Amino acid sequence: MASENRCPSRWLLCHRGYGNRRNASSSGLHQQVVSLPWIAGGQEIVFLLVLLTSALFDIAYFFPIIYNSFFREPEHKIETGISEASMLMVIPIAVCAAISILLGIAPDAFVRFFSIASLAAKGILGVKLK
Repeated sequence: MASENRCPSRWLLCHRGYGNRRNASSSGLHQQVVSLPWIAGGQEIVFLLVLLTSALFDIAYFFPIIYNSFFREPEHKIETGISEASMLMVIPIAVCAAISILLGIAPDAFVRFFSIASLAAKGILGVKLK
């Protein structure tokens, strides 16, 4: 009795009660989809065909979207009036990028940030950073 409710792992994949024999026998399609011998018994070609068909449907669906978005010229030019950013926006971003690169190359260059982080990690986690 107890073995009847258990999922025989070599025959069925168990997931939320679908794997026991009672449920599997009442649901033929579900049993066929999750049955491991069906996969291992030479039916891999079915899964391959399903995956290839799915990939072809994906290509057919996404090809017009990608083509129209990236490769097709617009029907008419849209004048947005947008120009390059002003120097009040470019200079702070450039300074931040330069500091990030400098601290990435030499983390202890000015304020010993790496030493402070190493002390904090040692105090909190008990691990010394190299």
